[in-house]
Amino acid sequence: MGSGEARAPACGRILIAVLAIAFLLPALPPVRADSGGPDPYGYRWTDSKFPSPGVSYGWIDGVSGGTDLLLADDNCTFNRVPFQFPFRFYGIIYSDVYVCANGFLAFNQPATYATDTDAFVVALGGCCPDLDPSAPGGGHVFVKADLLSSPRRFIVTWNGVYNYLTTDPQKFEIVLIEDLAGGDGRILLQYASLVNPPPQLTGIESLLGSNSLFYSSPLQNSLAVLFYPPGSGPPGDVLTLGGANLSPATVEPGRKDVPMLRVNVSTPTGSVTLRRIRVDVTGTAAAPGDVSTIAIWRDANGDGLLNTSLDPRLVGASPTGTPGSVNLTFPSPISIPAGAGLDLFVTVDISLAAPPGDWIGAGILAASYVTVDLPDTVSSANLPMNSYISGFRTLIVEGVDTLRVASSSAVNPPNVSQWQTDAPMLRANLTVDKGAVTVTGITIVFNGTRSADVILVKLFEDINRDIVLQPSGDRLLAKGRFNATGNATLAFTLQFVVGSTKTLFLSCDIAPDAVVGDLVGARIPAPSAVRILGTADRVDPMNFPVATLTPSTVRTGARPAIDSRWALNPPNPDGRLPTGEYILSANNTKDLSLTCRSSAGTPSLHA
Repeated sequence: MGSGEARAPACGRILIAVLAIAFLLPALPPVRADSGGPDPYGYRWTDSKFPSPGVSYGWIDGVSGGTDLLLADDNCTFNRVPFQFPFRFYGIIYSDVYVCANGFLAFNQPATYATDTDAFVVALGGCCPDLDPSAPGGGHVFVKADLLSSPRRFIVTWNGVYNYLTTDPQKFEIVLIEDLAGGDGRILLQYASLVNPPPQLTGIESLLGSNSLFYSSPLQNSLAVLFYPPGSGPPGDVLTLGGANLSPATVEPGRKDVPMLRVNVSTPTGSVTLRRIRVDVTGTAAAPGDVSTIAIWRDANGDGLLNTSLDPRLVGASPTGTPGSVNLTFPSPISIPAGAGLDLFVTVDISLAAPPGDWIGAGILAASYVTVDLPDTVSSANLPMNSYISGFRTLIVEGVDTLRVASSSAVNPPNVSQWQTDAPMLRANLTVDKGAVTVTGITIVFNGTRSADVILVKLFEDINRDIVLQPSGDRLLAKGRFNATGNATLAFTLQFVVGSTKTLFLSCDIAPDAVVGDLVGARIPAPSAVRILGTADRVDPMNFPVATLTPSTVRTGARPAIDSRWALNPPNPDGRLPTGEYILSANNTKDLSLTCRSSAGTPSLHA
């Protein structure tokens, strides 16, 4: 990189070139005009300045998800950077371009300055001092192809690049916007912040320099300049966002459709087609996963209040990244006519796992978060919209969720038999009023003559939802034995979530030596018999106890026989093993279980 003296000849040549261009261009717009052109080809420009703004300033993020070109001072990219879509400029279709450090794009040949080449778009160029993206502590140049927008856009951002030999940062961007009909594209120049910018050269030029159009009105912060081709008409209408913060002070894990923002979208003239809105999860302590879904609804009756049974849900998706963000593309574009506009609601679903103590919000933080069909634009007025502000932020608090026995019934038969397994006793349907409740155990109390008549008590979840106990198909949650006082504590972990009813079955295995004529039953006496994970959730006392009101009577039962494909003939200790004879050993009795001892004290086996 050379000294300032070494650059002087080049700067002199550029000054002469700029003066020559100004002399040859009678269409050069006057200072502070809001429109200019056309050039001989037909390109015109308009800007966002008052009193007659023809385009709205709305910064487009070209850094997040973009590529740092790592440009050196005065350099262009070694290779052409692809747009990933065709872009027509002065009648020629291009698919890529050179990006140059000194504030311009070169469609033909790379150069130090825009005036040293042709077929260029220059946003901030001219003589020394120039821009140095390699300066220590300064910003860099980024490129990003936005292929999700319609039309597609190619964004080049000078993200706080220093002036040469200074620490004056310049933040601006060039956005190439395709024409959906295949015509010439539009060029949007936006200036976020300028600090002592270099001498201005802002405009476009065709191949061989036969057509050119320059913007000579002074540059300023938060300025947009749009160059648009012939036949496309003047820039379109402007969409403005307004609205109100609807966020609650507190919210519990598991809450759904929590209103955060009411967003009014309107335009004073014509109509605007709205296609997409980006929403960010905001909040200083918001953690990934706190918000499981972000959705947008339409206010159907115009009352300004979210009614999930009346207002239609237009689109929703799960946020990704840190912090969380989601691009919500409407299944059908929304046409916004001139007038009062349309009210939309932004809602969030809070994850069941969201930890109490986190603070959350939802935000539409810039005009670039809103995608409309060109030539329409989005105003930066009233933006950012963020529910996470002083006095409105939302705190996640521990929820008080209630587990309820929605219904229950005794399903025990009039009689049970000795040796009988899985004799049904109780069926209960359990629900949660909101959020989720995790049950870690239930204490069962024997309801009958003597608890020794039951050797096992089991709890099943009716996973196939047929309302019939099927031990081979339903999920066994826990099993246990009644103690000397007639209580059995069954430990398991099962989460009940709002909107999903679970059915549980309680069954008993009857002892081989159960006393004939005894009564057998079971009950869950009170809410305290149900153990809940955590300190805040509760069990509703309604519908307790859950009990077999009329116990079953024990009848005589037969010892079950061993039934196995390989167990055909009992063992004969003759020193031979003929076909069909079985031997009881660890290897061939693994499908048998020791269930009890008979009254004589000898083991009894059953399949």
